[in-house]
Amino acid sequence: PIPATFTPVIPEGVMFQHAVMNLPASAVEFLDAFNGAFHPPTWKGRLPLVHVYTFKTAAESEQDIIKKVEHYLGGPLDSTPVIHLVRDVSPGKVMLCVTFRVPEAVAFNGRTEQAGADEGNASKKPRL
Repeated sequence: PIPATFTPVIPEGVMFQHAVMNLPASAVEFLDAFNGAFHPPTWKGRLPLVHVYTFKTAAESEQDIIKKVEHYLGGPLDSTPVIHLVRDVSPGKVMLCVTFRVPEAVAFNGRTEQAGADEGNASKKPRL
């Protein structure tokens, strides 16, 4: 838990450009953390690149890996990801790194706020 006395160094929040998920046995299962995780009025600039490591068996194709990434991410990728071979792990099994930019539809999923909407609603009184 974050201590109540914690004050972020950057009051606007923390902006980051890359997320490295380097536990190939299960990293793709944590991609759902990006789904709806970005606040539209706060986030400025391009969404981060994700580098997720995973295993691929001989029976799987790169398209199967992309489908697995999209499944756990909770939505389709905006463009074809870059997939590179990291190393041979065992006969019939390799480690790959899949690199993609978090899609806006996934990042802002469930977030209906538009930039500037929070400021406009701050002065309104709630209806009773």
